[in-house]
Amino acid sequence: MGKLVYLNDLALDARWYFSDAYYNRERNNYSYAWPNPTYPHRVAIHSEDLDSNDKRIAIRRWIEETLVETVITDVLDKSYRRFVDPEKTWDRSYEVSNRWIAFYFENEHSASMFALRFSEWIKPVTDENPRWL
Repeated sequence: MGKLVYLNDLALDARWYFSDAYYNRERNNYSYAWPNPTYPHRVAIHSEDLDSNDKRIAIRRWIEETLVETVITDVLDKSYRRFVDPEKTWDRSYEVSNRWIAFYFENEHSASMFALRFSEWIKPVTDENPRWL
């Protein structure tokens, strides 16, 4: 049975997931490289495409029922400001949300199966919101 784990929840359990994890006494938790070579395969879905809990539940269930490995998920925030005047004044600008839900896999086969199963939502991560491309 596969398992979906949030990266933020690994602060105290990192050495069970990453070979380079070490205890950081100053922060009182484990430190490790991220992205980590133990989970080299990434598949991402834009947060606007995960607009309902039903989609999120479907993803979690698929991981639990189909895979035998742990999948780590994280949010990639690539939000930015869009300026409407050539002088790029702050008052004439607005925030554009560009958040991605990234799924990290240990092996390429699982990442490919995930990408095929949820292909209608999978997109390459871009610095600009896909709506604006």
